[in-house]
Parts: sequence; structure tokens; C-alpha cells
Amino acid sequence: MIKTVPLLLLQQLATQVRTTIDINNGTENANISATNGVDWLDKWSAHYAPELTGQFNPIANGIRLARTDCPWNSSHGRDAYVQQLPNGAISAGCHHASCAGMDWYAYRAAKEPGYQHGQDTSGIIHNNAPVTTGGWSPPKTLEHTPSQKPPALDLLLIPEVLRNYCKDVAYRLQAPIEYAMICLISMFATLIGHKLVIYAKQRDSWIVAPTIWGMLIGDPSAMKSPVLREVMGRLIKLNKAVYDDSVKEKDTHDMKIKDLQAEIDQLLKPPKAKSAPAPAPDSKEQLKTKRQELAALKANPPLLKRLLLQDVTVEKAQEMLSSMCAAVLILWDELSTLFKIMNKSGREADRGFLLSGWNGTDPSITDRIGRGTTIIDRLGILLLGGIQPGVLSKFISQAMDLFGNDGFMQRFQLVIFPSPYQDNWEYTDKKPDQASNQFLDDAVEFLYGWTPEQDINAPLYRCDKGEFIGVQFDDEAQALFRGYLTTLQQNLRDGSIDSNIKKEHYAKYPALMLKLALIFHVIKHVGSKSIPAKVDLMTATLAAAWTEYLWLHADKLYAIDKKDDETITVTALALLQKVKENKVTSGMTASMIAKKDWAGLKNTESVTDGLELLAENGWVRLIDKNTGKSGRPTKTIEIHPQIGHYLKERDQYIETKATPVTERPWLQQMQQLEDMPLMAASSLLLTEMDDEDDDYCPDWMGLIAAASIEGIAL
Repeated sequence: MIKTVPLLLLQQLATQVRTTIDINNGTENANISATNGVDWLDKWSAHYAPELTGQFNPIANGIRLARTDCPWNSSHGRDAYVQQLPNGAISAGCHHASCAGMDWYAYRAAKEPGYQHGQDTSGIIHNNAPVTTGGWSPPKTLEHTPSQKPPALDLLLIPEVLRNYCKDVAYRLQAPIEYAMICLISMFATLIGHKLVIYAKQRDSWIVAPTIWGMLIGDPSAMKSPVLREVMGRLIKLNKAVYDDSVKEKDTHDMKIKDLQAEIDQLLKPPKAKSAPAPAPDSKEQLKTKRQELAALKANPPLLKRLLLQDVTVEKAQEMLSSMCAAVLILWDELSTLFKIMNKSGREADRGFLLSGWNGTDPSITDRIGRGTTIIDRLGILLLGGIQPGVLSKFISQAMDLFGNDGFMQRFQLVIFPSPYQDNWEYTDKKPDQASNQFLDDAVEFLYGWTPEQDINAPLYRCDKGEFIGVQFDDEAQALFRGYLTTLQQNLRDGSIDSNIKKEHYAKYPALMLKLALIFHVIKHVGSKSIPAKVDLMTATLAAAWTEYLWLHADKLYAIDKKDDETITVTALALLQKVKENKVTSGMTASMIAKKDWAGLKNTESVTDGLELLAENGWVRLIDKNTGKSGRPTKTIEIHPQIGHYLKERDQYIETKATPVTERPWLQQMQQLEDMPLMAASSLLLTEMDDEDDDYCPDWMGLIAAASIEGIAL
């Protein structure tokens, strides 16, 4: 039987309803009981819709009203509302026609995970219940595996005689220490030039010259140019002096030719009077001698002397190298200028010229209409300069499109992506380290004037391939190189390298290892003013460890224009944070987000990648928006209705995995070789000796004393 109930009675009944909310925040369960509907809504809002807290304003007849952002369409702004009557009854909705039919139950479902109207009659809300409202399921946890970043330069990889200088430059300029070391390698390689090569094997005639290409990669504020000027300054100064001397020598040579020609002309003048006597026989002999001297001078002009070229065209470099019998460093403050020239269609011949100069031991003959034939006896070109990562990525892609895999980029093997010197820039004002700078000044002066023929070790140098004088490995170092080469060749063939362009890069590592071994060998002994004929095990290990280090940076070089999973995940996390802050809402597009200019979300393409990752894992949906325009459709965001719940605890939306560790066996071997003398010294101290046996080796005593000074535990 249906009976009419007075409104007052219903209100009294409502005040006696007891509603229980089970709040499970992952760490504790708290049962919060409310004795009336008004308190219940406040408790519910505090947990599921905190934006409502403090927003309820009383209006006529005791009704409470809160304006809020529309949970169904963010473009509606604050045109949604939640309203409560004095008896506790709740209603909600949005004033836009497209939200017609949206009520309190829809609002509650949009905010409260697991809520489904008509199914949950107990009034108990379970925080972790699966969500099925509107076809949504609980989103998947994002997996974040930090990618393996290229390692920083271990101080052990810097030759001991250069460590203080590199540390000093890095500190004073607040620049990565790697920049200083790359410049030093290039400088010493330039000074060695064609004077000395390295023989790779004991009986084979395989030789390698120290022609090496490098680039300093970094953002505009990374201090690439200051380091280039600081380190290469002494080579630039020497180059100027060499050039000036070369010009003076040429002027003197030209003046001799002019004077000889004048003397010859004088001897050829006919007698002024008919009665003058005929030239004496000795005059004819003198004329013959003068002509021979003139021919010899013209046939042997002084060589043009340059150590480096800057801002030079390939045509001019060819002309200059034809009159130089030496390798030369082409130095670019910005390598992008060179790449712009090389990547132009029709510059294939220029690329070919530079490519052939990388080997450093071959002759070059170039025939051109208008410029004739240019002959270079030994073409040796070193390259060094700085470039920004974004610019480099552009040129790599452009070069691959125009020229394919022609090996140009693979010849840049001193390629490093260093981290900033330190997170926080520091003001410094320190005098350059006097001792390390003096060492470099002396080394540069010595190497420029040094020739292997004058060295005390000249009889021991190897010279079984034409005019190439060289050093070679000792027995231990030779065994190391044999193992190094064997392992590398196996890696190139076993399918572990995933691209042909990287295979070609790493296929040049035997030559790179040999070049570095030669350069480090010279650096190690330059202070003694004599270069031994054999490269030892420690130096060979250092060269191998460098190729191991450069390998990890080359991996990044060939992935510089690719989207890596870590970057996309970081973008997705930045988007979730903006959702959590209610700054990214349903209805927005990737371009709308990018225009906000938020950190990490400034690029439309990267924002799109992040949104697609979120869509794959159920955090958002991407809905095609019909713009009426041709082209790729614009996608708008539809955010998971319970996303606020899942963003409360970080471990609910992101799982961070450990960064994979890359083994570096050559670096470990370097460490072992460094430790061996101290270990031997320690062992010697622990050895029992007779009281009469005082034959302590002075070398070990020196090591022990040095270890004590350094504070090393033996």
C-alpha cells in the first residue's frame, strides 16, 4: 500500500542514515562514519574531489552550491556544479547542452574509482576496485628504465702527464674535461703528422698514420669554443710563426731567382761597340753555371709550411697541400659550416677528397678543368671542431638522404657527448697551472722540431715500407692487439651490431686503436726528448680502453635523431603531473599543451609521443577531431575519469627499473695494470728477509714512498 509521507518526516529520516566510506590509500584503512548527508558529502569531497573543499556557498533556503570544472569536457570550464539540499540530497550537472544527462551519479563515477550506480548498495567504496565505467579499465603502470648514458671520461684514460692540465682547464673554464683531452689528442696527432707511423703487426706491412677526426658536441653554453682556443692556442700561435718564416723563406728564394736572372741577362747583353772583344771563355762558363743555379732554384721552391688551416675551402686546401709535404689539421670553430658545404649536391668530389685524406698515407692526384692537375705526395687531413647536438642530428639525416652510407660520418671517431662540468656553474678566478702549461709548451716546441732520423732510437725504428718510419708494439702489446682485433672482428660478424652504418663505424676501430696507441706513445715519452721504437703494454691497453669508451658514445651518435623510450616516458610523466595539477584536461590537443611552454613539454611532436604512450597504457584516449581541414587529423585528449585516484601514489603509475650496467673490461685491465706496481711493492714489504739481506730495489722503494705520500693503502 502506498502512503503519503510528509517532507518533514523524510528529512528526519535522512539525518539518521549512516554512510561508511572505506578509504584505502595504500598504507592504511580508515573507516570514517558520518551521521548526516551534509557531513558525508564533505568527507567524500575531501577524499575524491578536493577541488570542492571550501567551495560550497549557501544560497536560498539552505541549499549549498559549488561551481567546478566540468569533469566530462574541459573546454566547458567552470560551468559544472554540485548542489546539496538541506535534507542532504545531492545533484550535479553541467550547463552545456553536450553534457545533458550528466548527473550526480555520472559526476561520482568520474571522480570515485570503482563506483557504479545501482550496484553498490552497501555504501562501501573500495579504493582498488577495477573501473569499468564508460568502458575504462584501470590504467597500466608505466615502466621507466633509465637509458644507459655515455660514460664520463675516467681520469685513468688521461695520460698521467696531461691530467693536471686537463683538470685545470676544465675547472677554470667550467667545461667538460673531455673537451680538453680531445683537443690535446688532435694537437699531438698534428705535430706527429707524417714523421712517424705505427706498424700494426710484426711482419706484415700494415701501417697507420695518426690522422684523426674529432668533434666537440654540446649545447651553445657548453664552452666548446673557449676550450678550443685555450688548448689549441699554442698550436695556432706556432702555425702563425711557421707561416711567417715560410713567407720570409719564399721571399728570399724569389729574390735569389730575380738576382740570378739579372746576372744572366747582363752576361747575355751584346757588346756596345763593334770593336769590343768577344766574350771570354770563362764568361761562357759563368753563364752556364748561372743558368744551372736558376733552374735548380725554380725546380726546388721552398715548401709551404702550415700546421693547420682554418675556415678554408676544399679547393684552397688542395692547392696548399700540394705544396706541403705534411699532414694538416683543418680546424673549425663550428663544424656545421663544413657540413653545410659537404652536404650540398654537387660537392661529392670535395667529400671524396676529405675521405681519402683520413687514411693519411696515400698520394692524391686531382685533375680539374681550369685548375689543372694537383698532386699531393701524401694526403693527410685531420679534422676538429665543435657542433650542437640538434644541428648534428639534422646533418646526419641530410647526409644519409643525399649520399647514403659513404663513410664520411664514420671517420669522426673522437666523438663524445659529455655531461656538463657540474650541475651548478661556479665563478672561478685562478691562474693557469704553470707546471702543466710549461710541459705542453716544451712538448710542442720539441715535437715540431723533432725528426726520427735525429732521435737516439733512429737505428731501432722500423722502415720496411717505402719512406715510412715507424714504431711497433713490443711482444706483450702485440699479443694484446692480436686479441683486440680478433674479438672486434668476431663482433662485426656475429650479428650483435644492429645496423650497417654502425658496423662501418666500428670496422675502423682497429685503425683508431693504432692511431691512439701511437699518439699516447709519443705523449708518454715526449718529456724525455726521445721516442722509443716499441709501444708497451700499458700504452696499448690505454688505446684499447679509449676505443671501448668511444664505442659507447658512438652508440648515441647514431641514435641522436631517434626517439628513445626514456625520453618518451619522461614526457608522459610530465603530462601526468600536469593532469594531476588539473592543467591538462580533456579536450586539449598536443599543440595546445606545447603552446603552454611548460618545461619538458614545449615540442608538439614530443608531447604527441608522450600522449600516445599514455593512451597505450589506458591513461587517456586520443579522439580524432574533425577540423574540416585536409591533412593529418587533430587528436583531442579524453582523460580517464578516475585518473585523479590513480595519481595519488607514485608507485601506482610509475615503476622505475635499474639502469643496465655496461661492462668495460679494457678499463678494468687499465686499473689492474695501474695497481700492479703498488701491489708488487706491498708484497715486497710483507716478504720476510734475512737481517743481512738489504737488497731492496730502489724502484720499489720509490713506489712505496710515493704511495705513502698519496695516502694509498698498500
